[in-house]
Amino acid sequence: MIIADGVYKVCEYLLELVTDSGWITLPLAEGITAYNEANVPEYRKVGKIVYIRGTVKGVTARNTVIGTLPEGYRPNKAHPYPQNTSSITGGIATMSRMVVTTTGDIQVQGITEGASYGADKWFPIA
Repeated sequence: MIIADGVYKVCEYLLELVTDSGWITLPLAEGITAYNEANVPEYRKVGKIVYIRGTVKGVTARNTVIGTLPEGYRPNKAHPYPQNTSSITGGIATMSRMVVTTTGDIQVQGITEGASYGADKWFPIA
């Protein structure tokens, strides 16, 4: 069967929207480990949207890179977002500023006052 070029392009585009990579384990930077087996950092691409999940420990300073997304999973501009941490100060959860860079680095840029860095502290990535 011959499909007109325009129809083929539409079908190709629709297939791209529903393509799912499934969850893939994120390679972690040196010194960073999964918080536990139930929260191993992973990434997934459904269509053109990339999702990340998991929790890490071993973040001992600001601007720590947790892991790096491979090409094809990276944003075309930096994507900063707030995330909770394992610290609670005065009954209030503390936060971190995370960023996914155009080079694919997932990074803890900083934490709120009252939070602390440490090998035993956990940081969700999403």
